[in-house]
Amino acid sequence: MFTKSIPSGLALLLVFSSCLSGSSATLYIKSSVSVSGDGKAWETAFKTIQEGIDAASNGDTVIVAEGTYLENIHLKARNNSGSQC
Repeated sequence: MFTKSIPSGLALLLVFSSCLSGSSATLYIKSSVSVSGDGKAWETAFKTIQEGIDAASNGDTVIVAEGTYLENIHLKARNNSGSQC
């Protein structure tokens, strides 16, 4: 099991593409929320990093709040069908 504690005052940014064209979203992850939401704001953040990764598309940014996340992370290859940088 992979265990990572994010230091106080530091947020981890995961950017899924270096392409800046097209629409992109910012998704939020916070382990202290009671129930996962849609990830579109801190108040409705995902509870796990994996949920954020799974919901992200090319060009999206995933922001992870400080905290301890006890989970296995699976990064899957994605097809950029038709996308050009």
